[in-house]
Order: sequence, then C-alpha cells, then structure tokens
Amino acid sequence: MKVHHLLYRAGLVVPEARTDLVKKSKELLIKSWKRDGSIFENYNSVTGQGEDVNGADAFYHWGALLSFLSIMEGQTFQDSQIRK
Repeated sequence: MKVHHLLYRAGLVVPEARTDLVKKSKELLIKSWKRDGSIFENYNSVTGQGEDVNGADAFYHWGALLSFLSIMEGQTFQDSQIRK
C-alpha cells in the first residue's frame, strides 16, 4: 500500500511502475485464490508462493489488500477471474 501511494503521488514520473505493481498484485492474488483458495499476508518474491514459510496463514486479511490496489485504480474483478 505504501509503495502504491508513493507511486501515485509521483504522478506522471513513474506511471508504468504503478501500473505494473497493480497488475502483478492482482495476478498474484488470483493465482493463489484459484490454486487453493488462499490469500497470504506475504509471498515469496522469487517463487510467488505464500505457503513456503512454516506457520503461514492461508487466509490472512492483509493479503486482501492486493485486490484493493486494483480497486483504487478503478479496476474490477470478474467472476470468471476468481472462480476456481
């Protein structure tokens, strides 16, 4: 959220970075949700996996903020995107 906010405030200087962050966050959330219905707080920056740490919670509320970035950008989620 903080990174998105800073990119938003930077305006036209780095629009591609903000767009890329929103796109990848949405893709990560959808991939995890479709795979096994999980939404993790943290994801591995290399593998994109959220369950690669002991004690990872498969339904952690902070993970839902990945979708909030898309909503802030005026995007929506279609049923076909989130149905398993």
